[in-house]
Amino acid sequence: MKISYLGLDRHCRTLLEVFKNHNEEYEQLIKSGVRQLSTYQRYCKVYDYLKKFLCYQYKLKDIALVDIRSSFITDFEVFLRKKCKCSNNTVCVYITPLRKMIAIAQNNGWLDYNPFYGHRISLQRKDRLYLTANEVEIIMNMNFTKHRQSYERIRDLFIFCVYTGVSYIDLKNLTKENLKQFDNETWICFQRHKTGIICNVPLLKIPSEILAKYANKGKNGILLPVPTYSTLLSGVKRIAEMCGINKHITWHIARHTFASEICLLNGVPIETISRMLGHTDVKTTKIYAKTSDTVIRRDMAKLSKRLDGFAERKR
Repeated sequence: MKISYLGLDRHCRTLLEVFKNHNEEYEQLIKSGVRQLSTYQRYCKVYDYLKKFLCYQYKLKDIALVDIRSSFITDFEVFLRKKCKCSNNTVCVYITPLRKMIAIAQNNGWLDYNPFYGHRISLQRKDRLYLTANEVEIIMNMNFTKHRQSYERIRDLFIFCVYTGVSYIDLKNLTKENLKQFDNETWICFQRHKTGIICNVPLLKIPSEILAKYANKGKNGILLPVPTYSTLLSGVKRIAEMCGINKHITWHIARHTFASEICLLNGVPIETISRMLGHTDVKTTKIYAKTSDTVIRRDMAKLSKRLDGFAERKR
């Protein structure tokens, strides 16, 4: 107590100690279903990078929090860029956990200044890839030989996500209880695993047909037979190759396609898309839903008709 009262314990607190304790607590939250595994894995990765950085840059196994200066932040950023070959956006993602550890230290009184003060780093905006309506149609019409039947299921699950905007983890957790009837229409109603936001998505004809195709094939009440993420990802990449689609395919591209080609292209308002995707901010949806040239041409054609009509009335 005396050491704590005098503030001497501040000099005993180290960065990796705080980071390790944080990760252990975070792991417990994952087991409780409150936090995501992917975020925990990112924290662990940054923890490992910091260990390597301390050894490489300072020949240390750990560092006292009070010894961290702004130069430490800059050196770590350079280490990530040059030694680890991380892109700018990856560096931004990996710097964030370190910033959080500093915030924890400040909140607990172990650090009375902010080494991040004045430090600036920002994400570089990148266009989000999505499939065009023609590419989606090519995938849907792909015929698989008998020894490639596993690809058919992966294709169907991918198309289901393209027409509903459901993410992998939510797709995997969907049960029959998530199907609701409103005015004789079937909706998928669920709570997003990532944000906890309630999503209500009307089922269009294509996803409805996919549900009927795989009815009762999911185990323990699960709506669809969903394999592991790695199986789906490698499968959809192979399907894209077979279809001659030369894009960097991820499973997440289905959500971008739903937002851009299925909804925005067909005149669904961005606010409605945001609600169906379960976003907390419509700004996030604007990143997902890219306005294509087709949408611009359609909207300008509508404007042209209105202006022509206005000009006729003026005469």
